[in-house]
Amino acid sequence: MKFNHVGIPTAGSFDGEIPLPHLKMTVDLAAALEGQHVIIEPNSPSRGVLVAFIEVSGAPVELMQIDHEARPDL
Repeated sequence: MKFNHVGIPTAGSFDGEIPLPHLKMTVDLAAALEGQHVIIEPNSPSRGVLVAFIEVSGAPVELMQIDHEARPDL
């Protein structure tokens, strides 16, 4: 077993969101970085994966965006 991520539920929607109806959620990394203290800029550690790190209450938090068309394995 490995920890993958933490999701933060919201009631609203925003421009640029990416719908994931099979998971009942939407995502967009760029919008999540707005107004945050970014400690590691968005980068792609592997094909179809985009990550960035922000600081939240003194702790690093990884934000991840996955292109499931490019990475159906994730």
